[in-house]
Amino acid sequence: MNVLLALRTEGIGRALQVANKQLNAFARQAKDAGEKMTMSFTLPAAVIGGSAIKAFADMEKLEKSLTAIAGSSSAAQEQLSRLRTLALEPGIDLEQAVQASIRLQTVGYNAEQAEQAILQMSKAVTLAGGTADDLSEVIRQMTQMESRGKILQEDFAVIQERVPNIGIALQQAFGTTNIQAIRDSGISVREFNDRLIQAIATNQTYQSVQ
Repeated sequence: MNVLLALRTEGIGRALQVANKQLNAFARQAKDAGEKMTMSFTLPAAVIGGSAIKAFADMEKLEKSLTAIAGSSSAAQEQLSRLRTLALEPGIDLEQAVQASIRLQTVGYNAEQAEQAILQMSKAVTLAGGTADDLSEVIRQMTQMESRGKILQEDFAVIQERVPNIGIALQQAFGTTNIQAIRDSGISVREFNDRLIQAIATNQTYQSVQ
């Protein structure tokens, strides 16, 4: 009996040791898995959270700039409301719509004229398969020409690169796609931009963009 009990006790001991090792291994695996899950959720959340905070800060700066241009907080909020609606159009996002409006108003456009320019140029950009970044660059080049007071080929070349179909509007507005010939006619930059925008607004090819 003593021998049997000793053997059984020894067997139980070994079994308990094995079980203990298995439990320890399971605990380590669970700990590792927990740490990996924490990293998997925490790091992306931190990145997303950081991006959201930056986007909010950037938008807040733009709203302040818009308020300065508009002259009052209420006028800025009215513009922002219209720009939010405008940003629903293809090829436009809100942040870049606000940036574009600020740029255009800085060189003499009123809010409604700026919004019309953004809308029509977005149609030309979308027709060319472009993005909101392309639209932003087009507006930047327009305002750069306004600031310089000159229609320069190097400035317009950037617009043509972003919107290859802009020649349709040029031909309709001026009867030619030759920038040098258009500039030699003595036309001002503002009239050039206005006629270009008007040509896009009245051309069915651009207006068919949804």
